[in-house]
Amino acid sequence: MVPGSPESEYNIHLAPSGRNFVGHMFLGIPWLRSIFTDWQGDLAEACSFAFAQGVAGIVSNVYRVPLEAIDKNETEGKIEFRFPFHVTEEGDTTATSPEPEDDKPATNETDEKSEIPAPDSDTKPSSNPTTNEQGDEAFCPEIGEMLDLPLRNLYKSAHESGKHQLEIRLEMEPKRALVYELFCAPFFSRKATENDPSIGEKLRQIMTTMPSDPGGGFQILYSYLLEQVEAKDQLETTVEAQILIDCDEVFQVHCKETGALLQGSNDGKVRSVLHLVRLENTVTTVFGDNFPYFPSTTLGNWIITDIDDLLGPKKWYHK
Repeated sequence: MVPGSPESEYNIHLAPSGRNFVGHMFLGIPWLRSIFTDWQGDLAEACSFAFAQGVAGIVSNVYRVPLEAIDKNETEGKIEFRFPFHVTEEGDTTATSPEPEDDKPATNETDEKSEIPAPDSDTKPSSNPTTNEQGDEAFCPEIGEMLDLPLRNLYKSAHESGKHQLEIRLEMEPKRALVYELFCAPFFSRKATENDPSIGEKLRQIMTTMPSDPGGGFQILYSYLLEQVEAKDQLETTVEAQILIDCDEVFQVHCKETGALLQGSNDGKVRSVLHLVRLENTVTTVFGDNFPYFPSTTLGNWIITDIDDLLGPKKWYHK
């Protein structure tokens, strides 16, 4: 977000009118609503809630903790997570630290009450967690619809070794959110630009031409659009949103053996923490066969592709 930094080169700032166009044309926001209502505020709040649920899902899978063991306030989006966790005497799984004498967190092999069934399974739960095609544990099988695969893999690889030597406390409650960026290259999708170098080159031509010669840039875009409409029944556009989320947060990571603080704050007090969350939605557009050829759009699912630039800037094109 720092102007002049290498990363800021890939942030394309749209004026309010440009964001309203993206909202109306690709996100299904009625034109009058896009002008006179705070639809971006509604989008930011929805993304804030999705962010909290995504964090709960990824820590559930990475640390093999049943999702119900994470205390979640569905109204406020607040989550509270402890690792290791244990099962209370009443039989309710809770996300609190085990008693000091416990050397290891409860797992599916050591505590029958922590077992969970595989999704869509009517059989008795197995002592081994099931996995989906991406290898994610089934504690949160919907994680693939919430976080992009590269981001999930990053979290998994970062905590694969030594995680049972850690004691983790995370409390996070999103308080405020705003749309920092909203961008799309009309009728260009992330998948198309990554899979077809010629499409990525066409986008590069448009984006590098547009600042100095808007007419020339729009001409390249128009010719590209005609080619795509003639070749395909429908076109895809990836809309990228970057959301700033202000959270009240407590985060601590301790070494179980030494008690040393490895990450986070010593005092364990609540702090205000800003997170920059990137989400993408691939929208399908179908143009009418008859005059006036009004297009119809179908939204896909928003998916979190990065948090706090862990994966670095997502480059739509290369200069």
